[in-house]
Amino acid sequence: MEPMSKPATIADTFPSAASSRRALSFSVGSMAFALTTVAGVLITLLTVSLSQTTIVSLITITLLYVVFGTVGFERVNTSRQPRLIATYLMVQIALAGAAIYFCRAGSIWLIIMPLVSHSVLLLPLSLSATFAVVVTLLFAGSDLLRHMPDKIAWVIWIALA
Repeated sequence: MEPMSKPATIADTFPSAASSRRALSFSVGSMAFALTTVAGVLITLLTVSLSQTTIVSLITITLLYVVFGTVGFERVNTSRQPRLIATYLMVQIALAGAAIYFCRAGSIWLIIMPLVSHSVLLLPLSLSATFAVVVTLLFAGSDLLRHMPDKIAWVIWIALA
């Protein structure tokens, strides 16, 4: 009597189906990342008056953010190495922060949504929740931080008076 063999999976039976599923998930996820980012930048460009230098800087940063957010994410997600995940998230935070720094208005905040989504896919739940809160506070608080010296000066003035 022959030992029972392990049942074949769809990937074993149809290897091209498994690779096309990976390609499909990559293209759908990449498209969602790119569309959300481009929507945020495009709405900002159409609604906020920016200098030509700021526009060129914003478009350059956005292109880097989208390329790294699609190709880089796919590689990091495949490898699942903690050091690569941390590097990927830090680079993306820096690029998103630079884009937000150049604009400071409009719907530029939309570009952090895919980054938070990627953290949910790459990190354990507790870390992804912490990451989402920290990123939100960093970018939501950027306006507050920009005006902080004035506010601190007033607090000191009132305290001394």
